[in-house]
Amino acid sequence: MNKAIYEGRYKDLLAVIVESDILMATFLPYNGAKMASLYDKIGKRELLCQADGETYRPIGLYSSYIDGECSAFDDMFPTIDPYTPDFGPRSGIDYIDHGEVCRSPFVYAIKDNSLVMSFTSQRLSYTYLKTVSLTDDGYIKLSYDIKNNDTSSIPFDYLWAAHIMIAAVEGGQIVTSYSEGDDVEVMFDDFSRYGKRWDKLKYSTDMLRSNTYSENGDAYKLYFTNPAPEGKLSYIYPDKSALTLTYDSKILPYIGVWMNNGHFKGMYNVAPEIASIPYDAPQEAAKRGIQSFIEAGKSVCFDIVISIN
Repeated sequence: MNKAIYEGRYKDLLAVIVESDILMATFLPYNGAKMASLYDKIGKRELLCQADGETYRPIGLYSSYIDGECSAFDDMFPTIDPYTPDFGPRSGIDYIDHGEVCRSPFVYAIKDNSLVMSFTSQRLSYTYLKTVSLTDDGYIKLSYDIKNNDTSSIPFDYLWAAHIMIAAVEGGQIVTSYSEGDDVEVMFDDFSRYGKRWDKLKYSTDMLRSNTYSENGDAYKLYFTNPAPEGKLSYIYPDKSALTLTYDSKILPYIGVWMNNGHFKGMYNVAPEIASIPYDAPQEAAKRGIQSFIEAGKSVCFDIVISIN
C-alpha cells in the first residue's frame, strides 16, 4: 500500500494532501483544518459535496457560515447553533454560529507519517489538536485531542459534530445502527415534508434516502433522540459501494442527518452529523438532560476512520 502526505493546492489555497492507493483527502490547515475533498481513486469520483467556483470563500470569526464555502467536511466545535453560556468561566462569551474551530487558522506540521494540525483558542481557553493518518488498509484516520485549558473547577460544556457534506446520488441511502420505528425529531424541514421543528416521528429508511435532485428539492434535518447502538454509519450508493465512518459511540453517541435534495444553495448532499450531543447547541440538549463536558485541565480524545468499499 503506497502512502504519501504532501503540500498541494485546493482552488486558490495552500492544502495538505493525504493519499493512499484508495483515497486522496485534501485538508486546509489555515481554514479550520477542513477536509475540503475526499477522492475515491478506485471509483474515480469525488465523495464530498463541493462548492462552485475556483476561488475559496473563507469565513471570518463573525461572518456568515453559509455565505462562505459551506461544503465538504468542517469540524463543528463547540456548537452548531449560536450559544452564550450563562455560567462558569465562559459565561457571556459567545459560542459562534457553526463553532469557532471551522473559522480559525491552524498551525500544521507533517511528521511521523501524519498531518498534525493544532489551534489554541484564547477566547474560550481550549486547544484543539487534529491528527490525520492512513490506516494499513489505506483509509483516512482522523484523531482528535481537545483540551480544556481552563483550570477552574467548572467543566467546559460543548458540542462536537462532524459537518460532513457527502455528494448525494439519487437513490443513495444513509444507513445507521438504528432500527425502523426508532424515535427522531425534526430540526428543520423547509417544505414540511415531515413536519416542523421539534415534531416527534418514527424513523423509516425513506427519510434518509436521497430523492431526485431539483433546485426546488426538499431539505430537512432529523435527530435520532437516543444514543446510537453502534459507532458506524454509511452512505450506500446505488452500485452497493459504501462510504463508511467508524468511530467511538461512547464519546459521539448521537446522530443528526441533514438531507438536501437541492433546496439549500442548489447543492445536492447528505450530511450525517455524528455528535457528542443532539439538537445543535449545548443549551438545547441540556433541556433534555443531555450534556457533554471536558473537565478542567483534561482532554476528550476520539478517532474517526473513513473508508470506502
